[in-house]
Amino acid sequence: NHAGDQFYTVQKAEVRWFIGFSGGDDSTAVTVEQSVADDFNALHPDIHLTLEVVDSASSSDTLAAEITAGNGPDIIGPMGWADSNNLHGKTLDLAPLIASTGFDTSVFNPRLVSMYQTDEGQVSLPFSVYPSALYYNPALFDTAGLNYPPTNYGDTYTMPDQTVVLWDWNTLAQVGQLLTLDNSGKNATQAGFDPNQIVQYGFSFGYESHPNYWGSYWHAGQMLQGTPGAYTAVVPDAWKTAWQWLYASIWGTQPFIPNGSASSSLDGGNVFASGKVAMLDNPFWYTCCVGDLISAGDTFQFGAMPAYNGAVAGRMDADTFRIWKDSLHPDAAFTALSYLVTTGVDKLIIGSPGNPPAYTAMLPALTAKQPDWLDAQKVSFPFVTNNSWDILMEGMSYPDIPNAEGYVPNYAEAWSRSQDLGDLMFFDGSMSTGLLNLEVTCLQTDLAEIYNGRPARGCLYISGNAGVGGATLTYENNGTKTATADGTGNYFFLVPINWTGIVTPSKAGYSFTPVDRTYTSITTNQAGQDYTASLNTYLLSVSKTGSGSGTVTSAPDGIDCGSDCSE
Repeated sequence: NHAGDQFYTVQKAEVRWFIGFSGGDDSTAVTVEQSVADDFNALHPDIHLTLEVVDSASSSDTLAAEITAGNGPDIIGPMGWADSNNLHGKTLDLAPLIASTGFDTSVFNPRLVSMYQTDEGQVSLPFSVYPSALYYNPALFDTAGLNYPPTNYGDTYTMPDQTVVLWDWNTLAQVGQLLTLDNSGKNATQAGFDPNQIVQYGFSFGYESHPNYWGSYWHAGQMLQGTPGAYTAVVPDAWKTAWQWLYASIWGTQPFIPNGSASSSLDGGNVFASGKVAMLDNPFWYTCCVGDLISAGDTFQFGAMPAYNGAVAGRMDADTFRIWKDSLHPDAAFTALSYLVTTGVDKLIIGSPGNPPAYTAMLPALTAKQPDWLDAQKVSFPFVTNNSWDILMEGMSYPDIPNAEGYVPNYAEAWSRSQDLGDLMFFDGSMSTGLLNLEVTCLQTDLAEIYNGRPARGCLYISGNAGVGGATLTYENNGTKTATADGTGNYFFLVPINWTGIVTPSKAGYSFTPVDRTYTSITTNQAGQDYTASLNTYLLSVSKTGSGSGTVTSAPDGIDCGSDCSE
């Protein structure tokens, strides 16, 4: 600007937008993203928003290197929960900026805003969300003569005998069993049903194949407890219940969920799209994968997710933007982020005729833009009813807070270790309830090690029959430990991989063969570790003195004689 003989230059705040997650680096997406940046820059002459596009394969490493060098970008995203864990401790708390700028968070469902309130503060604002719902195949329900799942949260369900029940996970199990058929047409509740010849299943979690997901569908929670250097891992009780329910639903006498091997044979693991699974609990993004179902002439609808202990819990995948806490221009960066999650939604998520959005299949968190998005979805899936769309949208009120993919130290290793348990549950049908509980205990032990930066030790079980109920098995593992055999003598306990030690059985009045068992650096489960228990016997001589009379008996039984005996 010219004023007399002096010139003044407006210094623009350079804001760098890092793009490389959630498909943002796609060439089509980049074109739209650049258009959004251009629109923003035209509105804000004091800020220059520039794109830094990085290939998704190297985005995590590139971002980490930039931050380590002190040259981090101002805005990162869109990115999901898992990727954002790498930014823990490096994200700006937006609460002061929200307050100072007067940004109106009521443009979002308040539960979506709450998703991003963590131990670091308000780490972001909602952008795109993927609420969960219960997908179901109406044709399979019609063939079975069953009522469809409820399309309103809080509604009950009417069973075939006209009994009205709560729509919870136990009811879903009963309905799932009625929808599960063997190759002779018998459902899982009928006599003669063959669980080894199942041709149709009642339910699956599909691609939600991680224990954290299963637990969160029952009740949101987290396993991380404690403080740095002294972290522990505690599996929420609701998650334990969910895992036991799932395992019994896969491997029990009336199974209705396909195991790992069966799942792989159903449309290559895309089980619901095979048309052979009646219900699926998944986030909305799964609509990407229903092509085979539709091509075969089938359709789907959305129903209400089941309740646990009277309360509904859901799963919410989401993508959004975050600001690096050491940004040189936090105010300008927040102005840009605010634009991206509001005005920018038109081009980034909604699109227009002839101008597809940058990100397909994303549902805008911005309430005002959801009708436009919904109109487009109704064109893509014309058979889905309005009631179904309503229940899907209502799923935004049921995010998992904290998120199933939420931060824990050494996230990738911890996630993988939990997945090991999930794989075991899906592929190993030999575990009893007690053994599964021990595997959960082992998971907790390993996760605590991982959280604290130490290697997981892993666990193996030693099991067998002690020869008599109630026997005690004593061994050393960071102190003296004991395991107690059940009423039939069966026992099991966990030890670390490469464990060395001696196991000694005992019970008052009994001798055991062998006396003990020695193990050296074991690397596999030790099943069939049986003992023979023998009741100890002693010579008892009874001599009568005096003129009295009576009998001699023993407890436990073994001696029963008259006035004098030797047995």
